[in-house]
Amino acid sequence: MREIKPIICAVDMKEFARISFYAYPGMSSSYDKLLERLQEINSKDKNSMFYVVKDEQKAVGGMRLIDYKMNYRNEFINVCGVGVVAVDLAHKKMGIAKDLIKFYLNKCRNDKQPIAILYPFRPDFYYNMGFGYGTPYLTYSFKPHSLTNTKDRTGWCYLAKEDMPLIADCYKRVAQKQHGFCLRSSFELERYKKRFEGNGVTIGYKENGRVAGYLYFTSKKSSDTNFLTNYIKIHEFVYTTPKAMQALCNFLYIQSDQYDRIEYETQQHDFHYALSDVRYTDQDISPRIAHKAYIGGLGMMYRIVDVKMWFELLAAKYIFNCADMSLAITVEDSFMPTNNGTYYLNITNKKLKLVDKADNQIALTVNIAELSSLMMGSVRFENLYRVGKARCKEQNVEILSDFFNIPSAPQCLTSF
Repeated sequence: MREIKPIICAVDMKEFARISFYAYPGMSSSYDKLLERLQEINSKDKNSMFYVVKDEQKAVGGMRLIDYKMNYRNEFINVCGVGVVAVDLAHKKMGIAKDLIKFYLNKCRNDKQPIAILYPFRPDFYYNMGFGYGTPYLTYSFKPHSLTNTKDRTGWCYLAKEDMPLIADCYKRVAQKQHGFCLRSSFELERYKKRFEGNGVTIGYKENGRVAGYLYFTSKKSSDTNFLTNYIKIHEFVYTTPKAMQALCNFLYIQSDQYDRIEYETQQHDFHYALSDVRYTDQDISPRIAHKAYIGGLGMMYRIVDVKMWFELLAAKYIFNCADMSLAITVEDSFMPTNNGTYYLNITNKKLKLVDKADNQIALTVNIAELSSLMMGSVRFENLYRVGKARCKEQNVEILSDFFNIPSAPQCLTSF
């Protein structure tokens, strides 16, 4: 008989480390190092728990679940992330990963965590389980002198591990304003602090005694045959004011004599406006004379775990800047069939109410994955309608676009 339970003994953790090591060979250079890392997380991170799957008392898979507080439209809500979903090599294609994700989603529902989040090892796998796409990540590669030189060097400072409270305060202020950001736990802050003891530089910008922005980066070799050729890889670029952003860009600008390029992965899709030369450093060009400016990829995915709970949360906490309307939203969810059905909503004076039935409803049929992306603001409703992923009468597209309009697409710097 198959069962999923928390890892509370050393033997199960060793088995989970073995399974994970072979499931994700690139995750660690050795089994012993991976085991040490997992044991540290298990003992110190009070917001996460490892789970093991046992089949006839034999460990065949496992995962890690992490509780977060995520900014949803300027209010923090409880969400849960899943990571290190691993299956023993000899037990693949037996539905173990599916059982793990079902357990995870049901736990979210029971714990009143209406949104599940993850980084997919394969987007199609999780899309078929009802997870919707988040905001794409764009990787820019540009010359340092493409940034603006403000010639103002006041306010710069090196930040060390002793400055973690200032860095944490800066991050928290951004998280309080940015839709999709997750607050950092004490464990995550401690791990972040360890970065300062290794490779990397953190430059801060201070205003009125507080860190208004910071830039964490490492130096990488551009060539195996020329040690003088290097580039900057930005890991975090966080700022609370335009002045802080411009000051940190100015710091990067003056590095052009030592670094031939800068790599920066971000969900800020307008970052190229900060560049005077938007071209990717390989300078590829398409037949339409479109210059390559970045490489894009889909990462974070989101899922509404309980549709009724979700609409009740929206009714209790949020306003909708749209006209009064009555909606009949039919949700299709093959992975969690309890979500299947039609939900009747009234929006009156910018407030939503879940009702038993409504008159003159605007009908919409949508899959749970697309509904999750819509509610997170990852996609515009009219774009989903255009590709056939949202079904309604054409005359209602504009009205529904107003209902689903979220000013900011979600962004997230949290890794798990």
